[in-house]
Amino acid sequence: MKHIHLIAIAGLFLCLGSLRAQESSTNDLSGRLMTTFGEISRSDSPWTVRMSAADLTFQISYHFVSDINGSGAASVSSPADWRARSGWFVFVENNERVWAYDGDTNLFLLAAKSSKLGPTCTSYGYHTFPCPVPDAVLTRLTPEARGAIKIEKK
Repeated sequence: MKHIHLIAIAGLFLCLGSLRAQESSTNDLSGRLMTTFGEISRSDSPWTVRMSAADLTFQISYHFVSDINGSGAASVSSPADWRARSGWFVFVENNERVWAYDGDTNLFLLAAKSSKLGPTCTSYGYHTFPCPVPDAVLTRLTPEARGAIKIEKK
């Protein structure tokens, strides 16, 4: 009888552990949050982000395949006054949006929309954005940067 109880308890712990693993993997930011210089590029994402340790700037590329223009990439470099400082990060939110924070007051959003002709990329910053700022970004901002954010009314 003791063996049955032990097996049941072990099975329960295995199930709970599996549920926690699934829950944490949905909150996992690996490969989407960049806090060190270099490059991130995932096979399941159209984005490539390069952070330069030499000049403290970024280059973000959106890779695409279009019906008319074939394949290619649209690239955007950081604005002239954006330089990585202590606390900087880049966050690939999804296939449409990438956020870059300089560690001080400058938050930058690059948004992409696909079409048959290829993507249209639009940048926003430093304080006004067309969509809510995700929690993964908000929690890493300074209180001053968080307080300055405005969402455009549509």
